[in-house]
Amino acid sequence: MKTFLFTDLEFSGLDINNNRPLEIAIIAADSGLSVIKTFHKVFFWESIVFNDWSEKAHSASGLINELEFGEDADNIDADICSFLRSFEGDLILAGQSVHVDRAWINAYLPRFGSKLNHRMLDLSTLDMILEDIGYAANLRPRSHRAEDDARAALNSARHYRKSIKYDSSL
Repeated sequence: MKTFLFTDLEFSGLDINNNRPLEIAIIAADSGLSVIKTFHKVFFWESIVFNDWSEKAHSASGLINELEFGEDADNIDADICSFLRSFEGDLILAGQSVHVDRAWINAYLPRFGSKLNHRMLDLSTLDMILEDIGYAANLRPRSHRAEDDARAALNSARHYRKSIKYDSSL
């Protein structure tokens, strides 16, 4: 049994040592890609270094205004672990370029990271392979919010599951 954790994080920039995670969303889905449960939190940091793109995007999305009401990373890590307690079997991290999110999870949410299976479902890899043959879902939102991006990744997985046919004779 496995549970797919369609996960997205928003960051203040891409430098894991100097920037910070701002928001996380997780949509837990069963192997049939039906939603089981969702999780969403905004982080709070005493100080945050933004890159220009991130500051502009997260101001436009309204995320920057929510940061003062966010939570400490340790509390979010504990809350995610509580969220995961009801799931049995392998916890598979899933999303767009999810290897990037995995690095941030390991750095800032280590208890969550320790619960994840070593396998990941990276939909951006599927996008790259399949766009040339007309299967790319291209369902990415423009909001730059974690919940929207996690839901788009789940919808991409559903699209691929429905659209791609396996030929066992190969």
